[in-house]
Amino acid sequence: MNDIIPKPKQIRLTEGRASYAGGFMIRRDDSVAFDLTAAVATLFPHRPGRRLDCILAFSIDPTLGPEAYRLTIAERKIEIVAATRRGAHYALFTLRQLSDPRTGTIPCGVIEDEPDLPLRGFMMDVSRDKIPSMETVKRFIDAMAFVKMNHFELYVEGFSYGYPSFPDVWKDETPFSPEEYEELDAYCEAREIDFVPNMNGFGHMSAWLARPEFKHLAEAEDGFVAWGFPFPASTLNPLDPNSFELVKKLYGDMLPRCKSAYVNINGDEPFELGQGKAKAECERRGKEAVYVAFIAKLCAEARRYGKTPMMWGDVLVNHPEALGSLPRDVVFIDWGYDRDYPFETHASAIAETGVRFCAAPGTSSWNSFAGRRVDMLKTTENAAAAMKKHHGLGLIQTDWGDFGHLQYLPFSWPGMLHAAGCAWGEAPSETAVIRHIDRHLAPEGKGRLGRCILDLSTYSGLEKDYVYNGTTAFKSIMFVDPSLERDLTMKKAILTGALAGSAYGSEAAKDVFALCEFVSKAASEAPESLVRDEIIQTCDWIVVGVAVNLALTDPARAEKAGQLACSMLDDMLPEHERLWRARNREGGLVRSLTRATILKNIMAIPPQR
Repeated sequence: MNDIIPKPKQIRLTEGRASYAGGFMIRRDDSVAFDLTAAVATLFPHRPGRRLDCILAFSIDPTLGPEAYRLTIAERKIEIVAATRRGAHYALFTLRQLSDPRTGTIPCGVIEDEPDLPLRGFMMDVSRDKIPSMETVKRFIDAMAFVKMNHFELYVEGFSYGYPSFPDVWKDETPFSPEEYEELDAYCEAREIDFVPNMNGFGHMSAWLARPEFKHLAEAEDGFVAWGFPFPASTLNPLDPNSFELVKKLYGDMLPRCKSAYVNINGDEPFELGQGKAKAECERRGKEAVYVAFIAKLCAEARRYGKTPMMWGDVLVNHPEALGSLPRDVVFIDWGYDRDYPFETHASAIAETGVRFCAAPGTSSWNSFAGRRVDMLKTTENAAAAMKKHHGLGLIQTDWGDFGHLQYLPFSWPGMLHAAGCAWGEAPSETAVIRHIDRHLAPEGKGRLGRCILDLSTYSGLEKDYVYNGTTAFKSIMFVDPSLERDLTMKKAILTGALAGSAYGSEAAKDVFALCEFVSKAASEAPESLVRDEIIQTCDWIVVGVAVNLALTDPARAEKAGQLACSMLDDMLPEHERLWRARNREGGLVRSLTRATILKNIMAIPPQR
């Protein structure tokens, strides 16, 4: 019973078990306007030849909350009482998790349940090279619905959406089509999930600004320098009317395809703002004022489509005086992905302004290969606690794909499950998460893969140094120069310099190698499956990341470690292609492997003696 995700608020077990092996006789009161017969048939397939021996009765209680339900299970009759279709649907998911499919039975008892937070969401990055297939997205939506999440976004920047107004920009890509968005919208609606359109239209515009016809719209056409590295132009010039006209066309192509009352306009990380064409205006009025003025225009445009705008909070979260100047209907999203991120402090300050807000922790799967378990747990739990204390709307668990989106989907599952539990009520136990993965997400692993996924996500804790929003092992990929301007010798020098202050150390390397060997062996003992192979490949990614670090920071191990990394990458690159194609579209695959391919060639250069 404690393994249900999310855990129900009140559970009272009684003697006996109800049997559904022959299916259910479904009865609905006259007050019940919805029909969940199809959902029942999917969740509880009957066994041919068995008689219908259990009644499943639906009735309405308008005094319950919009997502609440009451479930009474007796041997011959199961009663579901709710105020809405959504509440009744959630009762079915609880019933399914309670059930034993081997015997076709469910323990008797009474459950009363409703969520703590009204918004329980997930945002999937589909713009950092990896664009999933429709089947992959639908299966993920099913997994969300099963744990009562109700908000879903596909993060879009660049050309991962096929804008009808700009067919030339994505003709060589494999984006989601507008028709596919409509299909996903209907699929989500049937599962009580709000499919919220998401599109960046201020910062993160690098793909657009790299094209000659849009380059003039950049705030700084020559790009910018951050963290000591050069980056291409990524931010629109907010003073150029044509910047707004571009975003208007993009909104017109996407927003009508989703029935949601919301849209995430993003607005995060306009890195160059105030460094280029808008510098004088930012100095005169203040950068925050220039930023808010452009955001206000985007919000007004979103309202033309009947959408309430949501936006990331990084630019304004530390400027409460500017928060008050935002349009009053905006939903402000405070995001943070490291264990010490101050969700509580920010929530308290934002609540004082009267702005509606929610929090966005993360799966921590990106920049890490396998996730950073402690950071995922802490950010999710702290965000949920802050939202409950300060009356925020809820959580949106983010899952990004920086630097090639090299992590595989199963390493996002623990973060999704943890967010579902925390937003509904309380954090699920590690045992519950493992059991859920093994039973519902990777049953082909015969109970062997859930533990492997969680164990591997702890490797960052074995590293010598804590890394914000990443791991030391992943730096070996992150800091590879992907440009065409420099030769391999120079690229090796750049990577060596970038890793100079992050030497892995022999003891940490030994511990991480041992963990990867243990997990790889445990996974290999499971039946052959895609998830099993993704876990084994992830172990190899981590080993390569550590080996590259040793090769470039430890002269005594340089030759042997470099040879290991080069040899492993020879096998891993084609394996990554195979695993990619199993869940994702072809577009972006070559870009995803750019850094890894260059890294293999760097490691083939003999070390200097």
